[in-house]
Amino acid sequence: MTAVGCRFLTFVVIVAFTAACTSSNGSPSPSPTPPTGSTSTSSTSPEPSEPLTTGPNVRPGEKPPEFPALAKKHTANGALAFAAYYYLAFDWGYATNDPYLVSRISAPRCEGCRKYINGLHSLDASGGVLHGGRVAILERGLRYGHFSYKSDYVARIVLDEQRIVIDRPRKPRRTIEPAVSRYVQYVFVSWRRGAWTVVEVASD
Repeated sequence: MTAVGCRFLTFVVIVAFTAACTSSNGSPSPSPTPPTGSTSTSSTSPEPSEPLTTGPNVRPGEKPPEFPALAKKHTANGALAFAAYYYLAFDWGYATNDPYLVSRISAPRCEGCRKYINGLHSLDASGGVLHGGRVAILERGLRYGHFSYKSDYVARIVLDEQRIVIDRPRKPRRTIEPAVSRYVQYVFVSWRRGAWTVVEVASD
């Protein structure tokens, strides 16, 4: 299995912006050096204690996704439920422009997660707004075999994603990524300290 493409959002204030920009058959690509003037998560405002409930892409009456009861179980089905929840959390981050939910379930060494988190924080620090990018999960299932990332389970997630548009102060509105259909992602999860965590994410 080799990664053949990633949905990068690369523009002046974003370090890197992706759910999965590493190969499941090799080592993660190194994080790019933040451009001058970008802001890291360590220097931004204090970490919130709960997810935002409003944002530029939140639909009327929509609420943050609830953590599935099944995802609390140390079983194969629990791992799959948790991996699917990762993309619900990812989607809510696009809805609110805030990565709180993803940051709560990601391992510190998950590079795809970190790029997503740092990207949203950098966008917020620059005064920019992300529109679109909402995700719909089409298929989910566990995959077995040899992978370069060490994890307890690997979930294959197939999804659709809306196009991604960025508004920045004094800059024209710009489409950064087109919509994608049936985009394949792999979520590597492990059971640590009594709960599942995302070890890495990769594209097919």
